[in-house]
Amino acid sequence: MVSIIQVTAEAKIKVTLFGDSLMAGYGLTRNHHLDKVLQKKFDEQNIIFINASVSGDTSKGGLDRLDWSLDDKPNLIFLCLGANDMLRGINPDVTRDNLEMIIQKIKQKNIKIITSKLKKGSPSKRRPNTSKIKKLGYISKIPLDIGLDKTINWYNN
Repeated sequence: MVSIIQVTAEAKIKVTLFGDSLMAGYGLTRNHHLDKVLQKKFDEQNIIFINASVSGDTSKGGLDRLDWSLDDKPNLIFLCLGANDMLRGINPDVTRDNLEMIIQKIKQKNIKIITSKLKKGSPSKRRPNTSKIKKLGYISKIPLDIGLDKTINWYNN
């Protein structure tokens, strides 16, 4: 008796969500977390979503934990950090430097990047002081400075 077994293997595309509470799903039921919603939407497309987001995280916190997330060897990283920097009044130059270092580390690994810009009037339970944000230069300054790099895909929300 001879048995023939056909085996096929397809590598899954790994997408890492790397951000703060906006991506972590803070305050939402688990089935409404972004990774779960995306996984359901793209379930039959051989994509796996890994949520490496941390509520309350700043750009510095993201930079500090980036190497750990890169160990998963993602094909794509969706980067969404900076909102907590803004809420805490962190100097936008520091935020920009941290984001640039994160982006450079990701690019060194030949991982594709999609990121989102901060914008005025982003929904928040704690409304930031808009005049302070303008003074610090958060409105478009950080993403535009970094966004000159045409190898990064920017999503305007």
